[in-house]
Amino acid sequence: MTNLPSAGAVVVGVNETPAAVRAAFWAADEASRLGAPLRLVHAYALPLGSYGLFSGTTGGLLASLEAEGNELLAGVAKQIRRHRPRLDVDLQLHCAPTVDVLVEEAKTAQMIVLGEGGLPALGRVAGGSAAADVLARGRCPVAVVRGHLAEEDDDDSSPVTVGVDSAATSEPAVRTAFAEADRRGVGLLAVHTWTEHHGWRSGSKAEAEDEGRRERDILSSSLAEGQRMHPRVRVKQVLAQGPAAELLMEEADKSQLLVLGSRNRNWLQRALRSSTSQDMLRRAPCPVLVVPAA
Repeated sequence: MTNLPSAGAVVVGVNETPAAVRAAFWAADEASRLGAPLRLVHAYALPLGSYGLFSGTTGGLLASLEAEGNELLAGVAKQIRRHRPRLDVDLQLHCAPTVDVLVEEAKTAQMIVLGEGGLPALGRVAGGSAAADVLARGRCPVAVVRGHLAEEDDDDSSPVTVGVDSAATSEPAVRTAFAEADRRGVGLLAVHTWTEHHGWRSGSKAEAEDEGRRERDILSSSLAEGQRMHPRVRVKQVLAQGPAAELLMEEADKSQLLVLGSRNRNWLQRALRSSTSQDMLRRAPCPVLVVPAA
């Protein structure tokens, strides 16, 4: 069992940028692994405030944008069908704000996929909170495709990495990470960090060792169900005291996918205002998959 809905498409936002096309190929591979259809989505609208400025030519401008959108979708779909001939590819063109379209798609999608330029690009289109809206208002996992990607013919044996908090808060992300690793035929790297507890610094060496054992027990407990459900997946545990972002960035550099969990519906809005979380989502050296809490 994973945290991905059992029905629905893998939805990828498409525009004219190379990053978006790259994300579409990644999404096609993910849809193929999931046995799901792929939906290519493009949204267009006149720039904010332009309706009055171009009142006499609004219809023509919208018709031009619609034609360009159809051409873009057809071109990307042609490339995807060559890459994955048996994949069911659906095209959706909308005259609406991009963020609103993706949030609506997230209601039924298995996953929303954005290119590595998707976060700042969406922010420019619809305001500073746009990226957070796409990630947090939808109730399905969201992938940001960035960093290194294996070529089609490469045998990528690098692991999937998952950040683990406590057993309860990380459960959906851990389930998804195990399933991703199993489908890809690779190992799972489980990263768990903790901050200094009150009074720890003045404690004895024995107390510090007890603290480490307790944290290892938390990690082992978080992984137990996934190991039972996916016995083929080899798991490596990494524990450290200190900030999670620094260690996750280091391990992600050796990974093909980084899986993160979100504790609640507002987590990502707060995260995108946090410098360390922006590093994870905007500068991670591999694709990042954010899994919402159940």
